[in-house]
Amino acid sequence: MQQVEVVYNGRDNHIELELHDSGINLVNYSELNRVVVTIGSAVIDSDINPEWLDFSGNRVVIKAGLAGLALGSYRARIDTFDIDHENGIVWTESLAIVVRA
Repeated sequence: MQQVEVVYNGRDNHIELELHDSGINLVNYSELNRVVVTIGSAVIDSDINPEWLDFSGNRVVIKAGLAGLALGSYRARIDTFDIDHENGIVWTESLAIVVRA
């Protein structure tokens, strides 16, 4: 059974994700220069709202509760960009998210 991440609108709860390449967590998240999370029709983009995403440590932290998302269940897409992947890499299109009030 797939884990479902719960987002509470207006709350400081966050989602923490490790990005795995061949089963191993990325060694250096600091090489990322942009992260885009698409949840339904909403886009959380580190270039537009950097306060909603943090990838300065050893994972991606998504502060989706601050984004004012519509209530409901979604399959989110995660894209990252770096100097070697200027067109981006899609990590998943199936991150299960439920947005609650």
